[in-house]
Amino acid sequence: MRIFFDENLGIQLSNGLREFGEDTSHLLDHFAAGTPDEIWLEVIGQRGWFLITTDKHIRRRPLERDALKKYKVGAFFLLGKKMGRWDRIRQVVRVWHKILDKAVSDRPPFAYQIDRHGTDITRLPID
Repeated sequence: MRIFFDENLGIQLSNGLREFGEDTSHLLDHFAAGTPDEIWLEVIGQRGWFLITTDKHIRRRPLERDALKKYKVGAFFLLGKKMGRWDRIRQVVRVWHKILDKAVSDRPPFAYQIDRHGTDITRLPID
């Protein structure tokens, strides 16, 4: 089960998790910087990959929201603006087991938000 990190998260986070044996990819591993979201959402949905992003607007912008639904993407939205890299790493690592549990137990398309401390994961509607 692959977890795909959006461009708004550093590639180092994905690479670091991969070094620990996790099945992760970063947008820049597969696409050029700035590739429109609806393009890569289609690809990751078709491949059955799960998304981690800080871009909460994906759920609301029509092209992206429609791609989430049409291509059955399971998405995890990280809360917290202007977080330092160590805070972001802690957030993801603290909730990693819950992300994997939801990816296995829930049927895409779905959206969850993760609080800035990595302690709470909440299901969201895909508007």
